[in-house]
Amino acid sequence: MPKKKESPQKNIDCLIEQKDYKEAINLINKKISTDSDGFMYLKRAFCYIQLKQANKATKDCMKAKSINPEISQNYIDYADISDKINKSKNKKVLADLYNSRGLTLYMLSHFDKAKDDFFKAIELYPDCAEAYRNLLEYT
Repeated sequence: MPKKKESPQKNIDCLIEQKDYKEAINLINKKISTDSDGFMYLKRAFCYIQLKQANKATKDCMKAKSINPEISQNYIDYADISDKINKSKNKKVLADLYNSRGLTLYMLSHFDKAKDDFFKAIELYPDCAEAYRNLLEYT
């Protein structure tokens, strides 16, 4: 019996799940020219964020939004905040950024990841009252 060929979309999702972001980007690059709804750009943006290349992620999010205006601004915000997190060393600033990213993740319906970011904000700066408030209100 011939082996059923998996779709490129399923292969990309599997690679992302396996955290093989570089190979996922390679597959996405081959498929991206036919991206009519912008979601391949969002997948590649996610991979770039995981590889700490948030500048590229932001560009992909903006491209996705230009293809599909229905795509939430929150994706662009998420990439932008992630880039700032990668660059900052100040614990209070990092706590504020994690708290902001937690709110963005919550708006994107990534509730567990939002909760993780609120906890990270509190871990970095225990006096971050807004992170406590968000943790109680949104999780």
